[in-house]
Amino acid sequence: MRKATLLRVQISSTKAVAAGHLALLWVCMFVLMALGAASCKNKQAKLDSRPLPLGIKQTMADSLAAARAIDSADYGALFKNKTNAWLYKMLMNKQNKWANFTLIDYWRKDSMKEYAYTPANGFFTEYAMFLEWSPDSSYILDYGSYGVEMKKDKNGKYYVESGDVDQEIALINNKAKTAARLLFFGPSTNAWGAHWIDTTQVALLGRYNAAIGEHPDTMLWIIDVKNKFFRKYKYHIGEMEGGR
Repeated sequence: MRKATLLRVQISSTKAVAAGHLALLWVCMFVLMALGAASCKNKQAKLDSRPLPLGIKQTMADSLAAARAIDSADYGALFKNKTNAWLYKMLMNKQNKWANFTLIDYWRKDSMKEYAYTPANGFFTEYAMFLEWSPDSSYILDYGSYGVEMKKDKNGKYYVESGDVDQEIALINNKAKTAARLLFFGPSTNAWGAHWIDTTQVALLGRYNAAIGEHPDTMLWIIDVKNKFFRKYKYHIGEMEGGR
């Protein structure tokens, strides 16, 4: 009888120890999960606190909120200066709304390599079709002179005789006499129109063709050349219900 009692005590003691170990294991797992969640949260916070110009708050709750803030700021900038009229004219559809554009990417360059630039005589006249001057003439967006040869016709007008499959989007600082590359496109992407929103922001229209034979996507880049902040939108054809 005594042996049975001792056996029951030993079994109870063993169960208690096992239960204690299990409880400790659960506590450890909970702590590790909490630390992991905190780490992920910190990483996300760092991503979402990227510096954004245009009066956008530095810390966003999440990337969706950041995208909405950028979209709203760009909408305001475009319509404030009636750039939307140019945009819809270029797209040959006055029924378009801002809702036809979806923000698909944005980024900020820490720096852009600038180099001394002195245009050749007659450059501004020869390549005028590819040059867009800012309202105060401080900047010139060059979206087509790269690798292009121009010729005059019998009436003295310039036309493109030959060109490169690649395309450079360059910013010429007219006052500082420097230039810098903003974007560089391969054969699948090309820009065909530009318009300054204000003295430091420019809109660029172009197309992206993912594969030969497919219908190309119309793209819109909005670039803040002063803050080196880039936004990329995709255009959706057709009427959009609601939206701006």
